[in-house]
Amino acid sequence: MKIQKVICVILSCSMVVLLQGLTDIDEQIQAGFDLFKGKVVSFNKDLLGSEEKSIEHGKTTLLERYWFVKDILTDTDEVYEIDINAYIIYENDKNREGISQITVTGSDGTEYKIGYKWPSYYREGSDMSYKVINAFSENDIDGLKSMFCAKTLEIADIDEQIQKGFDFFEGKATMGKVEGENIVYDGNHDYDTSVSENEIVKNNEPTQTSITVLNENIETDAGKVYKIEFYAYLLHAENETYKGISQIVIISDDGTKQVIGEKTN
Repeated sequence: MKIQKVICVILSCSMVVLLQGLTDIDEQIQAGFDLFKGKVVSFNKDLLGSEEKSIEHGKTTLLERYWFVKDILTDTDEVYEIDINAYIIYENDKNREGISQITVTGSDGTEYKIGYKWPSYYREGSDMSYKVINAFSENDIDGLKSMFCAKTLEIADIDEQIQKGFDFFEGKATMGKVEGENIVYDGNHDYDTSVSENEIVKNNEPTQTSITVLNENIETDAGKVYKIEFYAYLLHAENETYKGISQIVIISDDGTKQVIGEKTN
């Protein structure tokens, strides 16, 4: 039995390997096959595994699973372990659903990885969202400017653009709070954050990581409802001036937009 068939047995042939757009994925797969000597005689069918899950508003938005296949014996008397990482559910980016990485480990400890374990940057996007929304609520111009990348801050009229953004955003965001006899959260007035990510990987290391973040249903005490979308690089190995937020788009409930900065590519 070949290693390809072992993987199919492990996953009951129910999943497809995610190629992920890695430019050298074919070379990675071939190198993994080259490391694996012989045909499989037996393996421990009592698979070990674990999972991580995120639930929002009662819906599973992220389900990540790990499988560990041990004691894989080949007809060349080599013993291997194969570890598999897969996203079963990834609502923010359906392209990530499937196997993201396979790790083959030999009896001598030699390890080879096929694919790339794409991390989630939802927390970073969510944290930045809170700071952006809070800056508009508190008219904190300096706080907002500190989040922009150096490239955007070089724009000649950036201060004027930022001021127009603050003038456009009316009131303070209620952040889900409902005024009454007691200030409460009823779950119906929170803003919703979604984060999509793009990462460029070379030699199994990220060289560029960018996120697009959309915040919807931002209610203010002035009776307004806004969306705020922004674009940011978390990593840009070739040009540090791109790191940070490049553009913020504020959208009112009637569809009117106010744009601050320029989106970098």
